[in-house]
Parts: sequence; C-alpha cells; structure tokens
Amino acid sequence: HGSGAALPPLDACVRSVTLATPDRGLVTFGAEDEDPSLFHLVRAGLGMFGIVTQMTLRCVPAHNLVERTYVYSRERAAKERDELLKKHKHVRYMWIPYADAVVVVVSDPEGSAEAEGFLPQEEDADRKRWRFRPLVDLLETLHHERGETPRAEDVGRMGFGELRDRLLSHAPLDPQHVRRVNLAEAEFWKRGHGAVRVLPSDKILQFDCGGEVRPAPSKIPTRRADLCRF
Repeated sequence: HGSGAALPPLDACVRSVTLATPDRGLVTFGAEDEDPSLFHLVRAGLGMFGIVTQMTLRCVPAHNLVERTYVYSRERAAKERDELLKKHKHVRYMWIPYADAVVVVVSDPEGSAEAEGFLPQEEDADRKRWRFRPLVDLLETLHHERGETPRAEDVGRMGFGELRDRLLSHAPLDPQHVRRVNLAEAEFWKRGHGAVRVLPSDKILQFDCGGEVRPAPSKIPTRRADLCRF
C-alpha cells in the first residue's frame, strides 16, 4: 500500500524480477526491457507466473520519521483530507466503526519543516496503564459476565493488537459486542491524542493491525470433469 499522496504502492518500486517457470526455467523481467509489458504484469502477478527467486527494489537511505497521532471526527477527517495529504509525506487513516472517531497518523522526515517543533514524549508506566484502561476494563467486564477471572499478568503483557483480538474473540460476529469493543478502542486512541514518536522509517511505517481472517468457503459446480484438468 502507498502511505502518502506522492508515494506509490510497493510494486512500483520493483525494478526487476526473476521467476522459476515450469517450462522456460529461470526468466528475468525488468523495467528497462525493450518491451516491459510482461514485467508490468509479473511484478504484481502474486506468483501466478512462477516462483520469484530474485527481485531488485528501488530503495532510499535509512532515515528517521517524526510521527504524530491524532483522533478526528469523521467530518473533520473528510474535511481536512486533501490538506493533510498535501502537507505530510506519510498519512494513515484508521476509521473506527460505531464510533465517530478516525485515527489520523502523519509522519515526516526528521529535520523537515513539517516535523519541526515536535519532540518525542516519554510515557511512564502509570500513563500507559491509564491509556490502556478502557480496553482492560472491558476485558475484565466480559470475563466477569462469564464468571471468569482474567490473569492480570497475561493482560499486562498484551499489546494493543493482541488485547483487541482477545476482546473481539468473545463474540466476533455480534454487532453489539463489536460496537462495545470499538467504543473502548476509540477511547484508547483518544487518550493518546497528540502522541509523538521519532523512530527509523521501517519502524514507523509498520503498525500493529491485529484482527483475523474468517474465510467463507465456496464450491463451484461444473458439468464436465475434463474442465478441471491441470
């Protein structure tokens, strides 16, 4: 995924790809080929054309980013979207359903005009517990409703993504339960409004997504067996 208006998705950074193919052996495709049309297909082919054995990427020098996190209403996030994308190198939005809250994360290179004046903030243990309190309180409430007692040492070791996953696992397909979890998550982010971090770009641009995939299997009937030959 791209992380800013002027930054393309990762596949645009691929300069060449070498594939192991079943009938032609190792084949290399590159952006500088006389006819790069196959390269453009292969670089985003998700493995359909062969097994990728080697890849050349266009990279930039390692650098620090200054990250700021805010919580906007949906109306404000929509209103300021274009301005934020124009002003900041990296912009990320995380809309929280059932809550009028959009987490807006902006990042700019350390030393740039956009990052000037923002200093990282040290978070002590008490403040961190206060910030996580909405999620922990809800987890304790859910265990109490089931007549269970959560282990305090387990809860204390959980990060945000793991804690949210644990909360959702109680009733992941119940909209009312998801709403309770999302409201607690919104409060968690609001307590971190204005937070500043300065870290290497590879640390800033990754994030704790959490969640899980629940596939829905499907079957497609065919009339003739020979249609399914491989």
